[in-house]
Order: sequence, then structure tokens, then C-alpha cells
Amino acid sequence: NSKAKELNDSGKVLGLKSTLKNVVKKQQGSLLSQTDWVVIRKADIDKEVPANIKTWRDAIRTKATEMENAIDASSSIEDIAKLWVTHKEDGKIVKSGILYDWPELES
Repeated sequence: NSKAKELNDSGKVLGLKSTLKNVVKKQQGSLLSQTDWVVIRKADIDKEVPANIKTWRDAIRTKATEMENAIDASSSIEDIAKLWVTHKEDGKIVKSGILYDWPELES
């Protein structure tokens, strides 16, 4: 029955989307936890959070939102697969998907 298959495929996509968004949230939390100590220090002794850390933490939050929005916008397994797309260019692997491509903390 094509209607049953359509519902099943839709369920797979919804389950996968929820799982991927949970992974994004866990990775975001893990990344932010690396610099939570400076935020706690600010609250504790009022020492300023370095600008590079503020910028990076904001970028992590922005990127997580972009990833979740891209996941939400996916309507098929194929759309979700494109979120990881990589290809070779001049012998190098170039990432063109959005998932798990987190900003790096600059010194």
C-alpha cells in the first residue's frame, strides 16, 4: 500500500530529524562547556569574558540554529543526506554540507 509506505517514510524522516537535532544540541553543549568556566568566572569575580570567546560562543549558537533549521527544512532522506555532502576538488575533500561543521575558537 503506497499510503502506508508514505506514512512509514515520513515517520523515518521525522525520527531521523529529531535524532539529528538532538546530536546538534549535544555537540553544541559540549563545545560551549569548554569555555563555561570563563562565564562562571565572570559571574563569580566579575572578570570579563575575552572577546574571542564571546564571539566563538555566539558563533556556536548561530551555527547550531542553522543546522537545526537545515534539518527542519529537509523533507526526505535524500535532503537529509545532502546535509553531509562532501566532494573532491583538486584532490582535496571539500565539505559542502552544513552538519557538524563547527566554528573553531581562535586565540
